[in-house]
Amino acid sequence: MNRLKRHEIFLSIAGTAVFIIVMIYGYLFYFRLDITDTKAYSLTKISRSISKDIPQPVRITYYKTKGIDGIFPGTTDVIPLLDEFVRASGGKISLKIVDPDSIGDEKYFETEGIASRQVRIVRDNKKFDLKVYSTITISFLDRKKVINFVYDISSLEYQVVSAIRELVQNRRRVIGLLLGDKSRSFDKDYTMLTGTLSRDFDLVPVDSANPSTIGLNVLLVMGSRDITIKDTNEIRGFIEKGGNVFFAAEGVSVDVHNNFSAEPVKDNPLLKLLADYGVSVKNTLVIDPLEPKDLRIPKPFYGDIAWKTIGPYPEWISVRNTVSKDNPVTAHFAGVDLLWASPLSLDKEKNDGSSVLFTSSTLAWEMRDPLTTDPFTTEQYGEGKGETHSVYVLGVSIIKGNSRMIVVGDSDFLSDLITWSESYKNMNFILDSVDWLSQNEDFMEIRTRRNVNRRLDTLDMGRSLAVYNLSAFINLVLIPVLVLIVGFIKVRKKRKQNEK
Repeated sequence: MNRLKRHEIFLSIAGTAVFIIVMIYGYLFYFRLDITDTKAYSLTKISRSISKDIPQPVRITYYKTKGIDGIFPGTTDVIPLLDEFVRASGGKISLKIVDPDSIGDEKYFETEGIASRQVRIVRDNKKFDLKVYSTITISFLDRKKVINFVYDISSLEYQVVSAIRELVQNRRRVIGLLLGDKSRSFDKDYTMLTGTLSRDFDLVPVDSANPSTIGLNVLLVMGSRDITIKDTNEIRGFIEKGGNVFFAAEGVSVDVHNNFSAEPVKDNPLLKLLADYGVSVKNTLVIDPLEPKDLRIPKPFYGDIAWKTIGPYPEWISVRNTVSKDNPVTAHFAGVDLLWASPLSLDKEKNDGSSVLFTSSTLAWEMRDPLTTDPFTTEQYGEGKGETHSVYVLGVSIIKGNSRMIVVGDSDFLSDLITWSESYKNMNFILDSVDWLSQNEDFMEIRTRRNVNRRLDTLDMGRSLAVYNLSAFINLVLIPVLVLIVGFIKVRKKRKQNEK
């Protein structure tokens, strides 16, 4: 056997050995590379360490209809993420995948609280109604938590960790709801807010029939117009005892059912309370023409609702980039839309623990009396613009002793009016705020890393022209010149070789 042959045999054996070792290593040691910018497919530190708080096994069951990946592609990521929990738990978490068709008992699903969704599919040019399941149940001892309609993993890690912690600790965080506008109700005007919060929190109304704030983790005060001195005394006592409060306190009240009529909120007990804590809410409105939201009005349409778009409404402000990156609430900000926002001012002498969360753009100005809120007369909005042109504070956070507070000068941005402006991302903001207020920043790490702002920014004309000119130069001049230079070098090199 010659030397070359022995060398080939050695390389073949060595290559086979390396392949076998890699396969064994991959079987014994799991490794997955996540190259997404937000690490969307990897567990956060709090999720990887959740097993330390689990005294007994936790059982996760995923009910998944076969073929649902073709209908909801995001479900393909669910099992890999749940596997991450199992691998990180050290044997304390188990996972079972169940095909709902193998059960076949509808009463079982009703008893367990497992909900299905009816979808219409087309197969062989025929339409079919198909009932599909994508539900996760998490069990600990005799307790169970159900997560229905899991179609992607955008919030799944948060939901799983929250459910496990709730089951193990056998308690939920409690939010008190205090409504400061007697013409509204949480059941009719804040259904999206209560529906969003009720998934992770117990909600308790705070009103004249139940004025107590005992046992609350966070108090939400929605509106300021009809807040009484008795209410503010209860709020002040709650804060002084270390309570945490979210204030959606408007300086101008707008009635959408009365031609958008606006009325300043003056001599108000709640606004006076906030002033005592160093936050003043002005009785004016901020107009920001940089990127106003479109106003849509619902119209009846054959038993359903159709939306008529009126056009840009400068009093509905979209806040995205003018935020504080140092505060956990806005560190991974996806944006918030404010509907009739009043400007805020901070008095650092009264409270040095306050900081700005977000502001208007540099193009904003302040609308004072007379207040013009009619969306059909937006051409009048320029009156007084020059003398009030400035950057306005729209949201602040306060830390006073053991208490935390957030103040936003708008009570409508969390109401069901967000369907008129398509501002559903406001729900992410209130969830992040509640986590910060209840001092659960570890939960915020899970939720906010996926709140990425993916909307395209509007460029001013000067910047747009600069980008256009740069793109034109690169594509029409630089790239062709580089191609010519490379071609010239290659031709010259080939000629020299031929001459030799």
